[in-house]
Amino acid sequence: MDVAASLSSWIAYAPYPILIAIILFLFANGDKVEKWSAMLARFGSFISARMERASVARDIQGRINEIRSTPEFKELLPYGLRIKWEKGDTVSGLKEGEVLVVMSESRNQARNFLNGLMAYLAAGFLDRVRPYISPTVTRGAELLTASKIMAKERLDALPLFQREIVTPEFAKDPELAALAHTMETYDDVGLFTRVFLRELTSYGARLSGNPPRASDQGPVQRLMEMLTLLVTKPPGLDIESEFVVKTPNLDLCVVLVAKPYTLAVAGTIAHVNYVQRQAALGVAHFYVLARGENARYGKEVVQKLADSKAYQKDYEESFITSRIKTTNYIALLHILKPVQQPS
Repeated sequence: MDVAASLSSWIAYAPYPILIAIILFLFANGDKVEKWSAMLARFGSFISARMERASVARDIQGRINEIRSTPEFKELLPYGLRIKWEKGDTVSGLKEGEVLVVMSESRNQARNFLNGLMAYLAAGFLDRVRPYISPTVTRGAELLTASKIMAKERLDALPLFQREIVTPEFAKDPELAALAHTMETYDDVGLFTRVFLRELTSYGARLSGNPPRASDQGPVQRLMEMLTLLVTKPPGLDIESEFVVKTPNLDLCVVLVAKPYTLAVAGTIAHVNYVQRQAALGVAHFYVLARGENARYGKEVVQKLADSKAYQKDYEESFITSRIKTTNYIALLHILKPVQQPS
């Protein structure tokens, strides 16, 4: 029997004098009853508000953690998120291996997500490479990453983001607008997160602890030039040697597995030999890219290199982009031991 039923039963069978005494007390002390009722209402409201804030925080944390667990973002967003509600300006920072965001709550849940996400990225995204690259590059990458996360997790936050952050910043800084547009061309073919941000993250790890120098920005500029050439390359044009960046702390080679006729006739030996030639010249990291029917050849290249015991596969993913609906394949390998040029 529930509490309400028990109370009703007790009142029904209570001696009349007691019941009359209770009624008289309520009439005689209406002000006290109102006060107690208000106190109980405020307590209930307080508990309800706390539960609501906790629910909103868990929702934001859960959405960002869901993105963090995907192959695309797993290496790029290493920190968890914890939200603490306090009135005042939003602040964030790393604490005990996670990003703590302290912010005030809005009745607009899309705004809560936007504020939490931007504060999270400001503290926990590309944190090791920020001292070594241009603030404009950092901000462009941050804005595009935020828009990608909102597009997947909270579409209703995008209009706020565009109106209150992107549009004003682009109007104030045309260089940022142009750079962000360039990064979007990488993202159109799936290379913004899978190559560009991955390389920035690795670059920061290699430089971490060193004092920043003006020359540190050169390799990142070279990386962007190479990716721009790659995404704007006309189909069928062979310029493989241009898809290489080789500097002391940032080196990579992008291997395109294309041309179905050549692959059908000659197989993948030319791609394997190309990787070995670049490895002999000092390149240590290789991205193998293929699309559609060529994906199986891309996987074959990766398998042959891994089977040679000279390379290790670090990452592999099949994906579809908003612009290219065909399935794309990408894998990253790094060299394990010196390789001689193939004869």
